[in-house]
Amino acid sequence: MLSSENVADHQDTSRSESAAALRRMFTAVSAPLVVMAPDDPVFTIIDANDAYLRATMRRWEDLVGRSMFDAFPANPDQPGADGVPLLLASLKEALASKRPHVMDVVKYDIPVPSGGFDERWWSATNTPVIGPDGKVEAIIQHTQDVTDRFRAEQSLRQSEAMLRFLDELTQEVSRAGDADTIMAITTRLTAEHLGISNCAYADMDDDEDGFTIRGNWHAPGSPSIVGHYSLADFGTLAVQELGAGRPLIINDNLKEIAPEEAATFQAIGIGSTICMPLVKAGKLTALMAIHDKDPHYWSEYELALITEITQRSWAHVERVRAQARLIESEAQFHAITNSIDQMIWSTRPDGFHDYFNDRWYEFTGVPYGSTDGAGWNDIFHPDDQQRSFELWQHSLKTGDPYHIEYRLRHRSGEYRWVIGRAQPVRDEGGEIVRWYGTCTDIDELVRAREVLARSREDLEQLVVDRTEELERVHTELRQTQKMDAIGQLTGGIAHDFNNLLTPIIGALDLLSKKTDDERSLRLLEGALTSAERARVLVARLLSFARKQRLESRSVPVGRVLLGTTDLLERSLGPTIRLDLRLPSEDLWVLVDPNQLELGLLNLAVNARDAMPKGGRLLISAEREQVADGHASGLSPGEYVRIVVRDDGEGMDERTLSMAVEPFYSTKERGKGTGLGLSMVHGLAAQSGGALCLESKLGEGTSVNLWLPIGQGEAELEEAPELDPGDVVPLKILLVDDEDLVRAATADILADVGHTVHQAHSGQTAVAIFKSDPTYDLIVTDYAMPLMSGAGLIRELRHIRPGTPALLVTGYASAASDVPADVPRIEKPFRAAELVRKISGLTAMRQPARSA
Repeated sequence: MLSSENVADHQDTSRSESAAALRRMFTAVSAPLVVMAPDDPVFTIIDANDAYLRATMRRWEDLVGRSMFDAFPANPDQPGADGVPLLLASLKEALASKRPHVMDVVKYDIPVPSGGFDERWWSATNTPVIGPDGKVEAIIQHTQDVTDRFRAEQSLRQSEAMLRFLDELTQEVSRAGDADTIMAITTRLTAEHLGISNCAYADMDDDEDGFTIRGNWHAPGSPSIVGHYSLADFGTLAVQELGAGRPLIINDNLKEIAPEEAATFQAIGIGSTICMPLVKAGKLTALMAIHDKDPHYWSEYELALITEITQRSWAHVERVRAQARLIESEAQFHAITNSIDQMIWSTRPDGFHDYFNDRWYEFTGVPYGSTDGAGWNDIFHPDDQQRSFELWQHSLKTGDPYHIEYRLRHRSGEYRWVIGRAQPVRDEGGEIVRWYGTCTDIDELVRAREVLARSREDLEQLVVDRTEELERVHTELRQTQKMDAIGQLTGGIAHDFNNLLTPIIGALDLLSKKTDDERSLRLLEGALTSAERARVLVARLLSFARKQRLESRSVPVGRVLLGTTDLLERSLGPTIRLDLRLPSEDLWVLVDPNQLELGLLNLAVNARDAMPKGGRLLISAEREQVADGHASGLSPGEYVRIVVRDDGEGMDERTLSMAVEPFYSTKERGKGTGLGLSMVHGLAAQSGGALCLESKLGEGTSVNLWLPIGQGEAELEEAPELDPGDVVPLKILLVDDEDLVRAATADILADVGHTVHQAHSGQTAVAIFKSDPTYDLIVTDYAMPLMSGAGLIRELRHIRPGTPALLVTGYASAASDVPADVPRIEKPFRAAELVRKISGLTAMRQPARSA
């Protein structure tokens, strides 16, 4: 019976193991998480997972133990823009209500190692952790970076705001009859919309240095800047940018330009500015500017808006000036209108048409020079006369622009569709003095619209078809996302299993060498066989999760297929005939041959189970050129297609759709893991190929495996046997944070004569190495807290360059940052594999210790 002390020790150990497991799970979560103490108002950071550290570009030791608000300094260039006040309010709400509180969009300026800040927006949920006593023990914050979404929404809002303002401005200036009125309206509305103190426009002198500000809207408390100035007085930057036709942008003239140049701006009450140039025929002719009395960091929206306003304003100015010139010279007006390939007309304020240009008479065929009422019988289509007349009367009464489509009689006698437009011209008092209009022949366009209308039914059917196709694509996307998520989970589980299997296999290997008892050897052999089966299962898990490090090389596909024949025939049994069809050419494929053999064995076992009464299994290989848009989703190019086809029971549509999902199996419980097809699917994807299944119930199944085509003359090498007498004793520093794994590995190395010193972390290993750098070899795990195996190797090589090292990893894809010359061995490994690996590594090296 256990004593109370033993029970307590056991409970402490269980709690410690549970805490370690929870810590590993917390660290492995892909979403950014940070844990805070409920110590209002400080909210000290207790822990943060790797995803949070990557998102905030911080180190764990820089965060833990600090206040949540001290850990992220505010951006001095944009005071008040950080999300600290919102975060504090949310944390207090979660603490008080004991319920999760969501912050939709909060702005954070994240400091980056290179200096400065990275402007980001986050969505965060603050969730209180309630203890058994009902008190809040901690607050977990789950964050999501929504910067792209926020910026897209912000861009859309700004675009909508800009369009609304420009529409309002256009409507206002369209009623202006002279340039000064247009610019007065423009400067006032622009300054009010942007909330700035000053907006002005100016004409340049002929020398392109002097300029006269003729119009200026200024807010109360800001001075008028109307007057004549020298451009050179405003500094070299102004001359350089405006002279080159580029906008002059200054956010703070006291900081960005020379003091004597800034003094010119300051003297007229300007702290910041955007000045837009108008260049005609290579000459600077006019300016338009927005100013603020204080420093102002101009946004992209403000720059885009003033650019658009400037262009539109000058266009409006040109329009009214042209209209004024036309009014001043009727003859010139007639000459211009008759030179335009467009029907143009004008009326008096009461709407009487007193002028048509030559194009009008040519189009209609009415007597030349006639106006309203003379020889105009049925000039408008009878069905359009009433609505055209009513709309024209409305425009005359209200001054609204006239815009209508109607049918006008052509000189040929047929009616053709035209667009009629007219704008009023007003005097300085706002009274309409004339209407000018145009007629544009759009008959061909209207007929094209009718053709499109007749095609609407076809278009609607096309929309239905495309909608169904979109639903199918969405379904495939959801399936892909689910597979990716399961793959991530599977890879993590396989990694932990590797850590568990390593000491088991190592211990069994050592025990089998230490006993001669036949029964013990038989039991150990059985245990090793089971461990090897678990090792294969983990390899399948990693292959499915695409976390298995493949040793892809160019191999002859025919030789690989032939090499698996005996194994396949034994697996299939006597009732199934294997039909192997080798390629007619010397065909090479780029793949890990061991994984390919394992994949073919999995497919053969599946086929055997689908043919309980016997049958035929066909395996073939051939070259195939894949074009763009291939059903497999492959990129265009040359591939080797391996086909595994059986004439068994086949699959229905539901089973076929789920066949490659992990752990899905139609076999009886205990007779299949459901990982066979998943492993082959992962192998294909990780090798740069694809897997497609074709099957119908009662008609068998065909598995199509595409793999990249290879080149070269690579050979399939067999690992050489190692004579124990060939082992050279070495002084080895062994590093692993898993005690059982480290102890088992140390026993294996010591058993063959190596001297082994152990370290449970990267920091401990560095300290040991600094005191004694004479180790012949460093054997280190990759995934360790605070310092990875890759970081440890780099640190030790700073102390002693060229230090030999061997990396041990149970999750191969995570070790991509390891120096290229460092070999690896993957968990779980047999004792002989580890000894052989070290012997091969040190065969060409001299021990670091002195003789």
